Amino acid sequence: MTYLQPPDNVNDTRPADGEAETERLITSSSSTSSLLDHEDSQLTYTTPKWRVITSFFLFGVINNVLYVIILSAALDLVPSTTPKGVVLFFNIFPALLAKVLYPYILTGPVIYSLRVLSCLLLSVTGILLVAFLPSLPLHLLGISLASFSSGLGELTYLQLSTSYKDKWSLGAFASGTGGAGILGAGLWWLVKGWGVRKGLGSMSVLPVIMAVAYWGILKSGRKDNSRKEDPLRDVQLGNAPVGLSIRDKWILARPLIGRFMCPLFFVYLFEYTINQGISPTLLYPLPAPFPLTSLLPSPRDFYPLYQLTYQTFVFLSRSSHILNVPPIPIRFLSVPSILQGLVLMVCLMESTNTFLGIRGILVVIALEGLCGGAAYVNVYHHVGRVDDDEVDERTERSRDERTKQEKEWRMGVVGAADSLGILFASLISMPIELGLCQHQVEKGMDLCRTL
Repeated sequence: MTYLQPPDNVNDTRPADGEAETERLITSSSSTSSLLDHEDSQLTYTTPKWRVITSFFLFGVINNVLYVIILSAALDLVPSTTPKGVVLFFNIFPALLAKVLYPYILTGPVIYSLRVLSCLLLSVTGILLVAFLPSLPLHLLGISLASFSSGLGELTYLQLSTSYKDKWSLGAFASGTGGAGILGAGLWWLVKGWGVRKGLGSMSVLPVIMAVAYWGILKSGRKDNSRKEDPLRDVQLGNAPVGLSIRDKWILARPLIGRFMCPLFFVYLFEYTINQGISPTLLYPLPAPFPLTSLLPSPRDFYPLYQLTYQTFVFLSRSSHILNVPPIPIRFLSVPSILQGLVLMVCLMESTNTFLGIRGILVVIALEGLCGGAAYVNVYHHVGRVDDDEVDERTERSRDERTKQEKEWRMGVVGAADSLGILFASLISMPIELGLCQHQVEKGMDLCRTL
C-alpha cells in the first residue's frame, strides 16, 4: 500500500529510499527540554494513497455540486423576464469574497476542521432557503450562502492539498470539481420534474459527505493540519509564532498575477459569458425525427443539455492530472484562454446567425469545457510547485511553518482570479442575453421569449 503524508513542523526522520511505503516519523530530539516529553512528541503520520485520492475527490465533488445544481436550475429559480445572469452573480460574488478576504484577513495556520464544519453548515442552510422559501430575495440569499460556502471550501481544500507533496491530492480534488459538474447537471436533469422544493430539498443532504470524507476517510494521523501552539514550548525552543504580514502576502502575490491569475481570469470570463449570456439563446426548432427528441422534448431543455455537455468535458480535462497526462508548460498557460475566446466568438455568431445547428454547437461547447478544465488543473499544478527560495534564515521549525503558510496562501489567493472572471461574466452576460434575444425576436425567432 502506498502512503502519502503531510509535512509537519517538528524534526523528522525519513525512511530509507528503497522502502515501498512512504511515511513520516515525527520525533522530537532526546536532548530537548522535558516540556516536549508528552504524547505529541512522537507520532507516526501515515495516510494511504487511496484515502487521499478518495477524500480529495469527494471534497471536490461535494464542494462544487450545489453550485452546479443552482446554475443548472437557473431557469427555474427566477422569473422568465429575469436574466439568468442574476443567478450567476449571486452564485459567485459571495464565493469571491471568501477567496479574497480570507487569505488576507486571517494569519497563522489554517484550522481545517473548523473550515470544514463551517462549509457544511452554510451549504445546508443555503440550499434549504432556496428550496423551501418562495420569494426571489430569499432564493438569492440562499444562493449567496451556498456560494460563500463553495468559495471557502475551494480555498480550504486547495490549501490542504499543499500538505501532501505527491500530486494525488490536487489531481483528485480537480477531478472531483469536474465530476461535480456532471453530477450536478445530471442530478438536476433527473429531479427537475419534482419542482424546486422537492428537487433542491433532496440535495441538502449532500454536504454531509464532506464531513465523512474529512473525519472518516482522510486519516492523516493528526487532529488538525495546524499544530496548536504552545507559547512556553516556543520560548524553550527559541521560536516565535510564525505568520505572514500583509506586506509578505503582497510580495508573494505579485509574481502570480501575470503567470497564473490572468490566464485563469480570462478563461473563466469567456467561459461563463458563454454559459450564462449566450447559451440560453442557442435555441433550435425540433423536427419530429430528431435523434435527441427524448432528451429535448421542448426548447427549454436545450440549456440543461448544454450544461451537461460542458460539465462532462470539464470533468475529462480536470482529470488529466490524475490520469498522468503531462501538464501544460507555464509558457503555454495562456493557450486555453485564447481558445476560449475563439469559442465565445463562434457561439456569439451562432446565436445571431444560425449556421452550425445543434450537433455543431454541442461540439463547440465540448471544446469550451476542455479549455476551462485544462486551465484550472494546470494553473494550480504550477502554483503548487512555486519554489520557496526566498524563505528567511530562521530555525528549522520556523522555516517549515513559514514555507507551509506561503504555499497555502499562494493556492488560496490564485483562486480569486477565476471567481473574479465569473463575476465579471455575470455582469456582462445579462445585457448580452437580453440583446441577443431581442435580436432574434426582430428576425422572427421568438423561442427565447418562451422559456
